[in-house]
Amino acid sequence: MARRQKNEATAQTRDEGEAIAPEAAFGKRLRLRRQELGLTLEETAQRSGLGRSFISEIERDMVSPSIASLLKLCRALDLGLRDLFDERPSTLIRRAERRRVGLGGHGFTDFALTPSNSRRMLATWTELAPGANAGEDFYALEAEEELILVLEGELVVRFEDEPEPIVMEAGDALTLDPRKRRMIGNNLKDRKTVAVLVYTPPPS
Repeated sequence: MARRQKNEATAQTRDEGEAIAPEAAFGKRLRLRRQELGLTLEETAQRSGLGRSFISEIERDMVSPSIASLLKLCRALDLGLRDLFDERPSTLIRRAERRRVGLGGHGFTDFALTPSNSRRMLATWTELAPGANAGEDFYALEAEEELILVLEGELVVRFEDEPEPIVMEAGDALTLDPRKRRMIGNNLKDRKTVAVLVYTPPPS
């Protein structure tokens, strides 16, 4: 989700939301990658269009950025979403062994269904708390195809270039071009939404 510095503080205040759960934290990986590239916080801010202090808070896992902001930061550091996952070579991931991962958004809880070394597919089990949203900005992913399968509750998909949102219910599936800018959320106030999101290949 580059912005003028004057407007940046306001937008990122909305971005902050809850702190990241320890088991889903990815700030250390982002900081190590920035250091590997020899970039300062200021240089990373210029590359990503995000604020220096905001990036520092993300690296310390103090805030959960929107999906769009996380994607901007990953691209500035030449990272793919799968690079935020812990290494897990096994292809069998039982329910009790799912690893929680942080992929941005407010009220989102994501679990990896594929190992981080998977080169052809990325899949997540995603739970959206009542009122959960992806953030203030539309976002796109660098992949070829995306599948959204709703297992429970209701998922709202809004595309930047379409006036009417798509409302998905349990059992509905949507195949789309992940490069199309969109945002997703759960408008229900009393129930969570559960969906499986699949991307091929893993977003870069």
